[in-house]
Amino acid sequence: MDCADCHKTTQAKRLPPGWHRDHAGQAVCAKCWNARYILRAVTIPVVGPVDGTWEELRKALKTCFSGATRLSNWAVTELAKADVVRTPDMDALPKPNIPYLYPGAREIAPEVDSGSVVAILHAVQGRWMRRRYNVVWLGKESLPNYRYPTPYPVRSQDWRAIQGNDGEALVGVRLAGRRWTLRLRGGQQFRRQLQSHRLLCQGAAVAAELSLYEQRANGGDHRNGTQGRDSGGQRKYSRLMCKMVLWLPRSPQRDLSGTLYARTDTDSLLIALNAKEERVWIHHADHLRRWTAEHTRRLNRWSDDQKAEQRPTASYQSRREATVRKYRRRLDSVCHEAAAQLVSYARRRRFAVLRYDDSEQAYCCRFPWEKLRRLIAEKADAAGIEFEWSNAPKKAATSRKDAKED
Repeated sequence: MDCADCHKTTQAKRLPPGWHRDHAGQAVCAKCWNARYILRAVTIPVVGPVDGTWEELRKALKTCFSGATRLSNWAVTELAKADVVRTPDMDALPKPNIPYLYPGAREIAPEVDSGSVVAILHAVQGRWMRRRYNVVWLGKESLPNYRYPTPYPVRSQDWRAIQGNDGEALVGVRLAGRRWTLRLRGGQQFRRQLQSHRLLCQGAAVAAELSLYEQRANGGDHRNGTQGRDSGGQRKYSRLMCKMVLWLPRSPQRDLSGTLYARTDTDSLLIALNAKEERVWIHHADHLRRWTAEHTRRLNRWSDDQKAEQRPTASYQSRREATVRKYRRRLDSVCHEAAAQLVSYARRRRFAVLRYDDSEQAYCCRFPWEKLRRLIAEKADAAGIEFEWSNAPKKAATSRKDAKED
């Protein structure tokens, strides 16, 4: 098997990990594929079904979500049962014994489509392998638990993007043994997501996995598909979301040179310096401190008011949950905006390397610095700029096998 771009040869009969096939059916190695495309997730709300009613779609989704939840919990239990139990004579965690779960999964959740069964088992196994050391060896975590509604994955062969007659974005997907055509949201606020959908319809992008999940919503949004249900005496609303994982084509590379040094600061969220250590860009984000102070003060005062006399009723719980969701969305927006502005400046000035240092984290307490760094790295990679993390932790000289727990 040869790579269509670099003609790299492999003796494997099937595609090795990281290799893909393009639209012409030719095999492409991981390095050449990453040079062509960039992996991104595009999430758009679902407006409604084209070939059915919301009642029929909700019934099918309930079947899918129930099957996915039941199958995920069963699979993680079977993986834990097939694994070892730590004993005093063990010096290191042995290699895992992964059982073949597909036949049992078909019996546990016969209503789940075969392609989705494989996707669910693959996701559960990946999560178990990431947490296996803490669960089996260290005993610091319990088994992963999946709650209803667990997102329902659909493999790339079972869905396709469709452009409607009026230009609307549609998705054809298989749910509970039936083909559905779902209409996605439009509008200016989704222009980036809709552009990715058009690239997929035109054949410029490559589809990966799709997943449907419910997102909390407000009953006053008055959006199509908003569903309300009682949970513990409270009315909770949710909206159906469609997440498409796509391989998008990379933009043409330009002549880049130089290094931009970006770092966190005690008085600003981000600052950027040139090779002469001169400040050329700064992002204060003073509103971030104000939001954090307001959020902390509100939670502390509610904790003071929620004494023993108030505990029998959930008078503060709903307000606390709504405030926490709003604060998390604000932090998410701050991270995306700051990362996009920094990378946009580096691209406009045509820097080839973005060297980032986030060792100083005193500007704002309880801020997701790791997420900010990850977003900067992702957006820099999409812009063709090399990302370097200057204060990255060094790998330990001793392996995990040598790190014994007393």
